[in-house]
Amino acid sequence: MNLRRINFFLISFLIILLSTFLALFIFEIFLRIENYSKPYEKIKIEIFGRNYFFQKHLSNNEIEENKKNNFYVIGDSFVEGSVCASKNENITGHLAKTIKDYKVYNLGVGGKDPSHYIDFINFFPINEGDIVAVVLYDNDVHISNDTCSIIMRQKEIFPIYVPNYCKPKKSQILGSKNENFEHQVFIPKDQSGKNFLLKKINYYFKNLFLFRLFKESLYNFPFLSKYFYREEFKQNIGNFDSEENKWLISSIIVTKKQVEEFGAKFYLYYYPNTNKIEKEDPRHDSWRLFARKLFIDFGIKLNDPYPFFIQKSKKTSMVWSLTDKHPNCEAHKIMASYIEKITRE
Repeated sequence: MNLRRINFFLISFLIILLSTFLALFIFEIFLRIENYSKPYEKIKIEIFGRNYFFQKHLSNNEIEENKKNNFYVIGDSFVEGSVCASKNENITGHLAKTIKDYKVYNLGVGGKDPSHYIDFINFFPINEGDIVAVVLYDNDVHISNDTCSIIMRQKEIFPIYVPNYCKPKKSQILGSKNENFEHQVFIPKDQSGKNFLLKKINYYFKNLFLFRLFKESLYNFPFLSKYFYREEFKQNIGNFDSEENKWLISSIIVTKKQVEEFGAKFYLYYYPNTNKIEKEDPRHDSWRLFARKLFIDFGIKLNDPYPFFIQKSKKTSMVWSLTDKHPNCEAHKIMASYIEKITRE
């Protein structure tokens, strides 16, 4: 009798276990389908020794042969808008439909930051009468190892603030025969070993959509949100004593000066949080502080689209999917409308 009961419980446990795995597998498939977007053609362009992939319509010859003025929109994956690019419904796709007197180019590349934006501006032909719109996002205040390398190169030409952890140690300089800082070893903040175990877990499971959804759920708990990079970004935007903030501001100053020296008009924006659009948004408060600092101390205007989003958005959440928190195509349309509005004022 006891053996039968043990077998019964064992079989029941296996059935429950298999059913759970099957349900999770089906849900993973659902999330992948829900997250799918049609791929679009890209073109590879080498800029200062690094390869970047831009939307297919962008090429040097096309820009040079274009007789109209150009409208460049520069940023990271939020500007790139890969999920909407195939339908031409990302920011630049919408702008191209409404702004007829400029040819619009998308210089958005996922994972890039203001150090790359400076390189873009000094590579592509920006001429008198052109417009350059730089769109920042929360993670632009983050400095990676790659960013440090670019900063060390740019500081030889521009008055870029160099964060302390980007500077190579004396032993690295004295012990190396290679004088090219591009190949020096830097130890920025993200390599410091903080939350090492959590980073390892994230690395091995990041491709699972169920894991992404699980992380999003955890972030909603205040006592757990501090372990996420995005929380650190939010804090650094309003922390003007941080190394990241000093570098970001110096990069914006350099970018504006370069664009205006080329005879083009410079506009600065940030992409708001479209995951939860509400009036009391802590990220918006951080960006307002940052905008105030830029304007009072340096005379640079950071255009704030968040009130415009609150006014125009029909939903509280305007993201692509449950696991991809990039803006959906409707959010890109609102952002494009705001950029056009500011440009025509």
